[in-house]
Amino acid sequence: MKSKRILITGISGFCGRILAGSLASAAGTVVLGLDAQRAGVTGKRVPYRVERADITDRAAVDAVVKRFRPDEIYHLAALAVPQQSWDAPDRTFTVNTGGTIHLLDAVRKFCPQARMLFASTAQVYGSSFRQTARVTEKTRVQPENPYGASKAAAELACMDFFARFQVRVVVSRAFNHFGASQSGPFVFSQWCRQVAQAEAGEGPAEIRVGNFGVEREFLHVDDVVSAYRLLLERGAAGGVYNVCYGRAYPLKTYLDYLVSKSSRRLRVIRDPKLVRGHEIRRMAGSPTLLKRLGWKPRKDVFLAIDELLSDWRERCACVQKKERLP
Repeated sequence: MKSKRILITGISGFCGRILAGSLASAAGTVVLGLDAQRAGVTGKRVPYRVERADITDRAAVDAVVKRFRPDEIYHLAALAVPQQSWDAPDRTFTVNTGGTIHLLDAVRKFCPQARMLFASTAQVYGSSFRQTARVTEKTRVQPENPYGASKAAAELACMDFFARFQVRVVVSRAFNHFGASQSGPFVFSQWCRQVAQAEAGEGPAEIRVGNFGVEREFLHVDDVVSAYRLLLERGAAGGVYNVCYGRAYPLKTYLDYLVSKSSRRLRVIRDPKLVRGHEIRRMAGSPTLLKRLGWKPRKDVFLAIDELLSDWRERCACVQKKERLP
């Protein structure tokens, strides 16, 4: 029996690692990941190969796709921090839009029967969040930052390649998601890190926050991964799907829950440096189309907070253990 070949770009990212683990564990599946920095075999229990290739290098992308000829492709590689995109808008478009075009063109030339998922973002809706309580896939795309704009442009490229060359691409617009092992400048990772450091005596007994009155949708990363897999299997080629729960909470609701889980009494300090100007008050979406395909969320977002906090506690404990070694 022929093995199913699956290509994942951005495999070393937060969501990419989790997706790769869930796919590589299936019998008869060969997973290859692309990463701009690393190469080798990753993971003892669910090994998959990682090849070094930059998505912005057209020749490198062509070479990998031509040689591997995947049956399924998950395109996750991106510069994915909206605020940072203001500092490097040109690079953001080069990676997020140009890289997507390179991959689409390689699929067109070397594996036109492959199914492809493009991981876009709810950030493409931008200003439309200010005009409606809950966006649908028919809501106007009006991005407010280079990250959202670069993803919107990449979506148009996907639709173009579907219309002209019948590339079987499905677009997902995922809302914010997180879980254990997330790092970087993301809000819950920063909050959980501060709590864990305070508990370990490595930082002050405080959490510094920005505007915690805004309302946001957050998902458990495992539910996003399950949505990606379902969309690749059942989503309509040329279709667009929101990946969300359909409910938003004030950030303060999440923050209060996190503070209640701490073993220390913490002060919440509103840091003006973390307050973003002209911030959208509420961001929520409708998951109706995704649910029609059979998707059901399995994990609660507050479980994701528990898992991420536990993970940060383990990281802090490891640091302390290393510092005590002779």
